[in-house]
Formats: sequence, structure tokens, C-alpha cells
Amino acid sequence: MPALVLGVLVESTPALRDYARLMWSRHEKTLAAALADATGLAPDAPAIAGVARFALEAPSIASASEDPARTMRELFTLLEHGWGATLLAQTEGHPRQDG
Repeated sequence: MPALVLGVLVESTPALRDYARLMWSRHEKTLAAALADATGLAPDAPAIAGVARFALEAPSIASASEDPARTMRELFTLLEHGWGATLLAQTEGHPRQDG
């Protein structure tokens, strides 16, 4: 079965989607350990645990969007540069165009 078809099947079936997310998230501690090694922080430090979880949850958020590639770029821009780099933060305080 081609990967694209399998991905569509998984995303369209709640039980498979939940199982795939569970299998993906089991790598959180391993990713946290690698980040800890790279930074010198403890694997359970909030910044390390947060980055590991954020990185592993990002694909789930992106796959539910209309433009997954753009969503991934935006999520990792948020991770790398913080809230101030997001489009929403840049438009805060400005009246909405549609209302």
C-alpha cells in the first residue's frame, strides 16, 4: 500500500489516528534525552520536555490543516523565535479586516 494511501487511511480512521499518535509520542523521552545531551540541560527540564512534546505534536496539528507544510513552518517559527514572530502577534492591536 503506498504511503500516501496509508496516511489517508490512518488520518480518516479515529482509532488508527489515535494509535499512530500514541506510537509517535512514545519517542518523547528519547527526543528529550537527545535534546538534553545537546544542551546540557536535564531531560526533565521544562524547556527540554516542552520542546520534545511540541516537536512530536506538530505533525498532528499540521496534518489537520489545509496546508500542512505551511503549518509546520509556522509552528517551528513559533518554536524557534517565539510568539512575537507569529502573524497573529504581529497583527495584535490592529482592527480585523473582516469586521
